[in-house]
Amino acid sequence: MGPEQATPTPTERRPHWLVMNNYRLRAVAFLLVFIGLAADLWASATSSLTWTLMVLQFLVYPHLLFWRARGAQDQQQTEFQHLFLDSFLIGIWIAALGFPIWPSFTLALASSLNMTITRGMRALGAAVLVLGAGIGLGVALTGFHLRPDSGWFTTLVMSIGIAGYVIAIGHAAYVRNGQVRATRETLRHGEQTLHAANRSLEEKLVEIEALQAQLKVQALKDPLTGLFNRRYLDTIVPHELARCTRESLPLCLMMIDIDHFKLVNDTHGHQGGDAVLQALAALLSDQIRASDVACRFGGEEFLLLLPNMAPGVAMERAEQWRARFAALATPSEQGTIQATLSIGLAFFPDDGDSLSELTRCADVALYRAKAEGRNRVVRCRTNLQMPRKAEPDLIFSEKNQ
Repeated sequence: MGPEQATPTPTERRPHWLVMNNYRLRAVAFLLVFIGLAADLWASATSSLTWTLMVLQFLVYPHLLFWRARGAQDQQQTEFQHLFLDSFLIGIWIAALGFPIWPSFTLALASSLNMTITRGMRALGAAVLVLGAGIGLGVALTGFHLRPDSGWFTTLVMSIGIAGYVIAIGHAAYVRNGQVRATRETLRHGEQTLHAANRSLEEKLVEIEALQAQLKVQALKDPLTGLFNRRYLDTIVPHELARCTRESLPLCLMMIDIDHFKLVNDTHGHQGGDAVLQALAALLSDQIRASDVACRFGGEEFLLLLPNMAPGVAMERAEQWRARFAALATPSEQGTIQATLSIGLAFFPDDGDSLSELTRCADVALYRAKAEGRNRVVRCRTNLQMPRKAEPDLIFSEKNQ
């Protein structure tokens, strides 16, 4: 196992574009305001506390907000909170400084522009209310006093600051619009490629679905004969038995075995044996109904499920298939092959109500047919007076003895 990779902490994540953009604008604007205020207050008796608070507010504060927003789980929402905090603190400073015209105008304009760009006109009203709340708190803390005039240097610095701030906002909008245009152009050029990829994906999905369907069929089919296998039989029999029970219909389970199949293989080889198996499968496939199910049960044994077929009709059909197969000549490299069938029949519900019971009864009938000389059809009957859990007595009716 390789060295574990450290999970990036929130502060290591790339800052949101809104956080980065507002950080630049806030840092520049507050720096210019600090320079203007410092020039305006330099000659006056300003306390060290005021200077300390100005340094914290206009020089340190922007960087603290950037650090907090960058490390937040939701950077965008945190930056929205910072914009309201800006308005509130600016209101306090406006009142505390005595409402100087140019610094107040610059701070209020910067705060309003940031809020409008970020949240729209509806947020501007909320920002004005927060600004007013800050002014009210500033008046409550420092008292109401007016000092609207500013020196020429402060006016110059603030004028430059306003112009630079507006230009910076325009540049940020230009860069952002350029990014949007580039993204749209990339999407436009990639639309055709995406469409082609989607079409290719759809074609592959269709191929996969067809392949899955083919594999599903192959999983349920015997590859040699094309008939269903025992897996399919285990799936379909419970449904057929339930339907016959619900609709009070008979059902025949027919077990078929090719007589002396080992001799066929020994004489004509496995290719000859396979040809006989395929010939029987073709005969059954051609003769059964659409509702019937023909399975290769294993080796040379075949099993037929014949729903809604009365015992008399089933015996007659079995006899027909036995006779037709006996008359069938299957070609092989060593000459034609003729084989016969032994067939055992069991019926639902007389001989059982499950696949295992019906198979066992049909298998017993099949071996009775072989014991009686092969090439014959035997029906298995259970003594209905015996309890179902007990071993039933078996009575056989035979044809073609």
